[in-house]
Amino acid sequence: MKSSVNVCGISGFVITLIGAGLLGASMGTNYWITPDTNSSQGLFQNCTTKCSNIGWTVEEAGNTLVITRSILLASCFFILIGLIVGVAAFCCATDIRIEGIINIIAGILILSGCGAFTGLTLVNDDPGNNSDVSFNYFGYSFYLGWASGAVVVIAGSLQAVGKKSTKKESKYTPQAYENDIELEWPRKPSLYLPPTNNKGFPDGDQYKYGY
Repeated sequence: MKSSVNVCGISGFVITLIGAGLLGASMGTNYWITPDTNSSQGLFQNCTTKCSNIGWTVEEAGNTLVITRSILLASCFFILIGLIVGVAAFCCATDIRIEGIINIIAGILILSGCGAFTGLTLVNDDPGNNSDVSFNYFGYSFYLGWASGAVVVIAGSLQAVGKKSTKKESKYTPQAYENDIELEWPRKPSLYLPPTNNKGFPDGDQYKYGY
């Protein structure tokens, strides 16, 4: 069966993969914050001269990391479900627009997680006063997170209009209509001949022949 996904749907699926890659790179690297040139911290590891794992409880990781991790892991789940739905849509088993809605939700979750990390870092984790925090305090992993959220939302928006139109074109063309008339003419002459009088002439034409 021919796929019902149009160019927007295909583009959205590809962009979703790019967004998922950006999110994976963001979560897997240890440069969410860089207090100085000798230290950095990610969502799961804290690095100075060497990297050490950060626990999962609030006591070990703090509110900032626990909340951010939870939101971003939920977004990963939505992206995974969306990709499965997208593959099914290419096989005509479902609608690509469903993946679009799922990806928009996932993208909003990613942006929410990054926003939560930003706000909570400024409030709780800033070692100095907030006015000292600059763009350099946040590392490239942090910005990859924001970028991935925007990319996934864009992908979902494309997929939301990614289904081909199901409007059926008329199978009749002028030539086909003429052919149908030619085929029906011997069988149904009354549909095409003008009415005649009792002498076999069309009404009003008998005077042309002297009758």
